Amino acid sequence: MCRSPAALAGRAHDRPYPRTVPPQLYTIRPFNSRLLPDFRELWRYRELVWTFAARDLRLRYRQTVLGVLWVVMQPIIAAGLFTFVFGKIAKLDDGDGRYFLLAFAGYAGFQVFQSTLAKAGSSLLANANVLTKVYFPRLVLPLSGILSTLVDLGIALVVFVGTALLKGVTIGWAVLLFPCWVLLALLLGLGAGLLVAAWSVRFRDVQHVLPFVMQLLVYATPVGYATSKVPAAFQKYLAMNPLTGLMDGIRWSLLGMHAPSVGALVWLCSVTLFALLAGLVVFNRFEQDLADVI
Repeated sequence: MCRSPAALAGRAHDRPYPRTVPPQLYTIRPFNSRLLPDFRELWRYRELVWTFAARDLRLRYRQTVLGVLWVVMQPIIAAGLFTFVFGKIAKLDDGDGRYFLLAFAGYAGFQVFQSTLAKAGSSLLANANVLTKVYFPRLVLPLSGILSTLVDLGIALVVFVGTALLKGVTIGWAVLLFPCWVLLALLLGLGAGLLVAAWSVRFRDVQHVLPFVMQLLVYATPVGYATSKVPAAFQKYLAMNPLTGLMDGIRWSLLGMHAPSVGALVWLCSVTLFALLAGLVVFNRFEQDLADVI
């Protein structure tokens, strides 16, 4: 049976119209409404941290002659140089055969701080082409450099343990606290690195000054010598450096030397906490203008 167009139109009016969905409302808030970064957002991008970290590891050892061997040779050469300069020439060696391990442990601990600071400080400028094209939490880049630092430390510890066994040095229970010193070195280096990363975007001179400052800091920190060998008149100046307590703690855990004092430990933790908080606040403040000024 054929129906007329009028009849079809009448039946069409009998049908209920589909319900329309009201438009969604979005509220735009200022980006810098909080002092600290959004850690929940950072957690959602946690896989990106591992992606950047794996990329850095691949690029580091690609098309290299020495490769991983250089990671082994670097602390050995540095510890040997410190042993010759401070142990033999400056006559700081006690003759117990542990000075090389003393310098090795100090250099390995200092490298954790220095490497974290350097990688975090240069992370924004090194990835400028990515930052201007796609959005992700910028804190991902400084955090991704921690993995390669830990890989270097792991290789150095294998060499250290092997050398200690050859020299007949026993490692006591204090080694269980060694991860705590590594964590303090990472946090202190990350906090300082975030400050350097934020400032280096606006002031490119920071990248040129940083290597010179780190060279001076090596000698201002008991890396190649023990704190107890410093004359008493200079002990108060050496105590102002928070890395002094870090070096003493690392040598206490690995070699059973004198443990850091309570004051040095409190000073180290206080400076680490302040540097980390200051780095997060400054980095979060500069992040909103990053794509425009980089």
